[in-house]
Amino acid sequence: MERINEFLIQLIGNEVCGRQIELPPDIMSDEQFVIDLFVKANEYGVAHIVASNLSRHKLLSGAAHRAYADCLYSSVFKNEKMNHIFECVCKTLDDGKIPYIPLKGTVLKKLYPEPWMRSSVDIDILVHKRDFDSASQLIKDNLGYRQGNQSDHDVTLTPDGNSLVELHFRLVEDEHKTAWTKILDDVWDYAQPAEENSLCYVLDDSFFCFYHLSHMAKHIMHGGCGIRPFLDLWLMNRKLDPAIKEKTQSLLKKGKLLKFAECAEQLSRVWFSGEAHTETTQLMENYILKGGMFGTKETRMLYNRQHHGGKRKHIFKRIFIPYKDLAYTYPIIKKYRFLTPICEICRLFSMMFGKKRKFRKAYLSDLDNVPKEYADEIRILFESVELH
Repeated sequence: MERINEFLIQLIGNEVCGRQIELPPDIMSDEQFVIDLFVKANEYGVAHIVASNLSRHKLLSGAAHRAYADCLYSSVFKNEKMNHIFECVCKTLDDGKIPYIPLKGTVLKKLYPEPWMRSSVDIDILVHKRDFDSASQLIKDNLGYRQGNQSDHDVTLTPDGNSLVELHFRLVEDEHKTAWTKILDDVWDYAQPAEENSLCYVLDDSFFCFYHLSHMAKHIMHGGCGIRPFLDLWLMNRKLDPAIKEKTQSLLKKGKLLKFAECAEQLSRVWFSGEAHTETTQLMENYILKGGMFGTKETRMLYNRQHHGGKRKHIFKRIFIPYKDLAYTYPIIKKYRFLTPICEICRLFSMMFGKKRKFRKAYLSDLDNVPKEYADEIRILFESVELH
């Protein structure tokens, strides 16, 4: 692990998990290191946690102190703003008599020493599919939110240019057809009212942990998920009693995510409890830190290449995409499906001769530029954690 990544994880572990560390007194004397640390922490969405820790240890001064302090105050302010948005949306759904389940960061931040430590770029809420259209319309009509992108499982609603509400009627996209997505489709079977007669539902702890791990798996399959989900996982496991953990293990086994979960949990302990690496956690660490918070073109490409069974099959899958993906580009086939082959041919000609031909050519040629050693590491990692 690079020195800056190692230091970053130590600071997070000390601030959030209470892990004891020894900070070299001159660690922040290198101005370039201070800048690089801020950039890296910001890249992973944890700059405010690092800022809090460095401020508490009085390791900042001058311009560096002001930059980190601004990040910290901004995070605290954003948390209050997101709380207000969440309360407004919940009240709107309550008034409309629509049951709903808060998801992800809205729930996870309660596990942190301070709620603002678990920053989020959006607020995720799940409703029944039958209520989806009316819930979306209520939020737009009553709160004046604007609608953004709509996918096959959610819609984005925004009160301003910086905050997002993601309203879901499913937990995962249609493109994922796996054992674990089938379990996620039964989400309401694992939910109960937060209070008697409440329309706000909460997920069973075992299912919430399963959902978190499946969400991590999905992002890793797309190229990366960053450090924060591992921190979430460490905090969750600290709170779960043996009976809940056993139920979670049962869900993971049924969803064929057990090997992945074991490695992810072990890596969280390596980072935040000081446990020793195994060969697999070392491979996962390399992949996560290289992929960043949302993955890179290279990590996504390597996973897809592995998933599709090699370079030639990957290229074939890139050219001839599934019907539902093709329908986004050519909506006419939703009404006249018999036109699908013609649209496939149109897309092929567009790739060969259209505006994006240079980009696609560069993308495909990049498949040959990835070092074989790194490609082999990715293959071994995904085989070891049985993530397909």
